[in-house]
Amino acid sequence: MEDMKKRVLAYGLAVEISNEELEKCNWRL
Repeated sequence: MEDMKKRVLAYGLAVEISNEELEKCNWRL
């Protein structure tokens, strides 16, 4: 169970970072 929690948290962080990067790219345009 602990392994799954870590995976979900890591995935959530990756998604948040990706969204921030996309917003930065959009601002440049």
